[in-house]
Amino acid sequence: MSKDPIVDVDALLSDLRLAVAYAARAGMLNQPTVLHTLKAAEAQVTASAQDIEALALALNDVSKLILPMTVADLRFGRDPFSELNQKCSVRKQLWLTVATLLLLLSVGDLMLALRREQDALATLQQVQALRPAEKLTALRKQAQYESPLKQVNVSTEQFHQRIGEIRAQMRLISNSYEQALEVAAIPAFPPARFFDALRDQWQQWLAASAAAASGPADTSGPSADTAIAQPTEQGDCAKDSLGNVKLPRGTERHPEWLRVVMVDAISDFCFAQRVLDAGNAGSIDLGYALPYARLVKEKIALRTDWLLPFAYGLLGSMLFVLRNVASVRTPTMKWFPIFMRVGLGGVAGIVVGWFASPSAAVGAET
Repeated sequence: MSKDPIVDVDALLSDLRLAVAYAARAGMLNQPTVLHTLKAAEAQVTASAQDIEALALALNDVSKLILPMTVADLRFGRDPFSELNQKCSVRKQLWLTVATLLLLLSVGDLMLALRREQDALATLQQVQALRPAEKLTALRKQAQYESPLKQVNVSTEQFHQRIGEIRAQMRLISNSYEQALEVAAIPAFPPARFFDALRDQWQQWLAASAAAASGPADTSGPSADTAIAQPTEQGDCAKDSLGNVKLPRGTERHPEWLRVVMVDAISDFCFAQRVLDAGNAGSIDLGYALPYARLVKEKIALRTDWLLPFAYGLLGSMLFVLRNVASVRTPTMKWFPIFMRVGLGGVAGIVVGWFASPSAAVGAET
């Protein structure tokens, strides 16, 4: 039958010494009750007969005092006062600080791209709500049937005002198309945008080096960048002998009502081209810009539902870990627990984003 004692007094004393040494260095031994308990335990240690109850009570009190540090952390080498742990802590603080700043820059880049995408989408929706095609048809019919320019009256002023409004809408459509092209080319992830910029710089440098090696370029003729395209006569706007829009070949077999509708539609195009587009205001056609709206919506949903919540969760967890690593009242963390906590913070941010994002709520309803 084993005669080993139930309580290992030596292990108890070793743990108590570790806990008391840490508490004293961290400035935690300031409660009178704990000091009295330690004094009683010290008296029992120096006595010939050791009181296990006094030692256990002292260890229990000191263990509560040093939380969140535990005796297990001190025993397994996670003491923040260790010289080796202090050196590792300095390196971890440096890397975590750099990673936090980079993540903060990434969040700023995501927010800037999100704002540009939202502005582009709002512009497309605004242009679509203006119904420029309907206003163009009404203006063309007014010019065709009411002849507002034959005599100066209120109709003439309204006609010029409507021309100015439609030209402004054409410029807005052109700007919205260019804006949609720009935001559609923005990568969803900030690192991809950074590498794309580096690639463009590298290609420009290679092109400049090749141009310098081949000698000066011939600038006697107009280049592709500076040449201005001259307008040409469009066959769709050809006129017949009566001055009406001439339909393309093969339309003679169509019914009369269909040919009238085709003439009406082509008349809108010709009116916009020859009257409204005289100042290169742009195009009244919004169809080529609308396909980008879906792409922009998908990128906005990706940023608001996934990327930004994930980045916010990472940022919060990294700040929390950085604070713990810099504190002497928390156990020294290894790299694997740091990665695990930061990753869990990102996952938690995504989960919170699912409940807070308006697009997620709309997707759940549909």
